[in-house]
Amino acid sequence: MNAITNTRELYARIESIRTWEAMLQEFIAEDKESHLTNLERKIDINHIMEHIAEMKRTVRKWYKDNKFSFDDSPRLVQSDWDSAITLIPLPTRIHDRETAKEWFEYNEYMDRPNSPYDCTGEMFTAWYKLIERNGRWYAYHSFHLDV
Repeated sequence: MNAITNTRELYARIESIRTWEAMLQEFIAEDKESHLTNLERKIDINHIMEHIAEMKRTVRKWYKDNKFSFDDSPRLVQSDWDSAITLIPLPTRIHDRETAKEWFEYNEYMDRPNSPYDCTGEMFTAWYKLIERNGRWYAYHSFHLDV
């Protein structure tokens, strides 16, 4: 299983776990008169459960490696119907502006949708500002909805 490198991959992995768990529940709930023998069912269920467990281990490892806590969650500063400004605490391992900029642009920055139509309904970063407080880097992130 590949390691998780950013928050987008983390959210995708969590969604994948939910999907696999739902599939497992459906598989278990299937009619007993299935074409699979009991041994085949047991092997398939064990394989699915091992896959789910491995995905959960990668998610836990990401949280542990990034020293994530809910105190590190983004804080909503201002919002209206099509935009918001959040204050995002960057990982504690970041110690300079250049690294903070690289991390933000890779993990949080949302490109403006390129579309021939007027409204795409996609979110995009309008601006961001990196600040340092008490030795920790934060980013004010203003994003808008293309409506």
